[in-house]
Amino acid sequence: MSNTIGTPVSGRGRRQDRDGEPLENPIETLTAATRHDFTLGFIPVVFAVAAVVASATGLSVVQALAPAAFVSLFVVVDAIYLNPPIDSGVDTDRGRGSA
Repeated sequence: MSNTIGTPVSGRGRRQDRDGEPLENPIETLTAATRHDFTLGFIPVVFAVAAVVASATGLSVVQALAPAAFVSLFVVVDAIYLNPPIDSGVDTDRGRGSA
């Protein structure tokens, strides 16, 4: 199964011939995850680590969350602009007028 934009949510990350839930076989679920799935998981982890660092070191929350926000910003820019999700089945010239 190709992982493209527009794939129905029920088909993402699951094989069609499997009857079980995604949590029953975590290895298979993790191997079906894409770079963008890990990006979405990485962002809250960065903020959680920043909160733990703030409480452990006595930094203010703002001082700890500011670097986490910049790291998350770079991760989002990388995921959206530098390595965007590609849908190979979409006609890129659609919607443009012919000259």
